[in-house]
Amino acid sequence: MPAEALAHEDRYEWEMAAGCYRGLEASSSLTPSESTELNLRLGRCLELAAYQVGDEVSIRQQLSGAIAAYQEAAERGSPRDGRTTQVAQARRLRLESMLAGKVSDRRDLLDEALGIHRAVLEPSHSVPSSEGLQAINLHLLLLRDRFCLDGGESGVALVQEAIDLSRWLAGVQSSEFRADELGEALAYRLFFAGLASGVLKGWSKGRNREVVVLDSSVALTPKIRDLRVLAFLHTQIADSISQGLAK
Repeated sequence: MPAEALAHEDRYEWEMAAGCYRGLEASSSLTPSESTELNLRLGRCLELAAYQVGDEVSIRQQLSGAIAAYQEAAERGSPRDGRTTQVAQARRLRLESMLAGKVSDRRDLLDEALGIHRAVLEPSHSVPSSEGLQAINLHLLLLRDRFCLDGGESGVALVQEAIDLSRWLAGVQSSEFRADELGEALAYRLFFAGLASGVLKGWSKGRNREVVVLDSSVALTPKIRDLRVLAFLHTQIADSISQGLAK
């Protein structure tokens, strides 16, 4: 990947990074694998750029561009790019669900995304790799979006899957991962832990473990640079404290 694009990403300048990737694709002769990876990164930059614009029309334009890039990534991949194309497909389907008008269509798109993305996940019984953490964060995001459409008792399986997938966070060391990615994972864990207390039987037995996760989250906040992630984590910390985990 071009150094200029990566520098823009490091500064959270997502639209400028996307411009670099578009320029590279237009001016270079890329292999299918290189094109797949480039379009996946382009899609991610456009998706994140949507959080930095201020009106609905611009948000939809960025998301539509991201959908097209993810579709391109999925279509250009070779058989050895299976994991990358699956991630691209899952991300595309999630964004399409965001733009869908009917709740039933959103459900179907998210269910398809979850089905595709489960094949990408590493075994959840151990601390993941850095790449594995990115996959976990995407899967927890998909589960959250899906739960928001079917909460309560019908969402019990979704909550259980999220809890199982993030169980390793109780003993994680902050030095093992980038703070932004770990902060996002911790925020999802706190979100689903709050839900678990209401829908999972015997969840009170996990209280001490969640206090550890909460303490880790609070300690990590000064290291997080992505304001989007920081705001999400602060919200989940506040919700967890209001639920009594800090007592």
